Formats: sequence, C-alpha cells, structure tokens
Amino acid sequence: MPDMEQKVTFTSQTQDTTFLECVKKAAVLTHTLYVGNIKSQQANDAITIPDKDLKWSVLQGYLRGYKSFINSLTPLSGIYVFDVDANFYACATESQLNKQLEIVTGFVYLKEALHSAKNETYKSCLKKLLKHTGLFSDKQLSIL
Repeated sequence: MPDMEQKVTFTSQTQDTTFLECVKKAAVLTHTLYVGNIKSQQANDAITIPDKDLKWSVLQGYLRGYKSFINSLTPLSGIYVFDVDANFYACATESQLNKQLEIVTGFVYLKEALHSAKNETYKSCLKKLLKHTGLFSDKQLSIL
C-alpha cells in the first residue's frame, strides 16, 4: 500500500483557513476548560460534602497555591487573601466556606484562561516576527 498517493483538497482557501483557525482556537479553549475542571475538582467535591474540616483543609490548599495570584488581582476583584487564626475557623460556617471555595474555583478558571491568552499572544507575536523576515507567506503563517 505504500504506492498509494494521498491528496488533500479544499474548496475555498479563505474558508478552509478560517475553519482550521477556529478548530485550533476551540482546542485551546477546550483544553483551558478541561484543565480548569481538573484543577477545581477537589474544591467542587468539598462543596458537596458536609464536612467542615475537609472544606477548610481543601480551601487552605487552594489558598496556598493561589494566594499571590488572587492578591495580584485585588484592585480588579476587590478580593484579598490574608492569614487567619484558629478562632476565625471556629466561627466560620459551612456556607461561608462553600462561598470561599466557589470564589477560589473562579480564580482557578481565571488563571487558566489568562495562561491560555498568553499562549495566543505568543502565537501572534511569533507570526508577526516571521512575517517581518519575509521568508514566509501569509498562507504559511496562517498555519501557525
């Protein structure tokens, strides 16, 4: 069978290029959603379980990992993470912990979306640099 030739045909170069760009973008967005789902799964599970100690433990794990990211966005979000003592934990209700877990979950998705946006910025920059070399056609650059 190695003697068989293969060929890809297309009807409209613009249409096909646009289609492929949309496919790539959808793959990136899908991956972002997939990673966000995986990274937030533990928080979502903790919200559904009526165990205050588990909720607190999971929340602390997320806050250790995302504290600096959340605090860097305080001017936009108005949310700030700070250290608390055992007394705060004793007074916190399950619904308050659930709300905090939901907020942290939002920041997990935001961080993944920003990471995805950085990749798109990288691709745009790379395309621009390659175009300025004069070695690549627009058709070739559209493949990136």
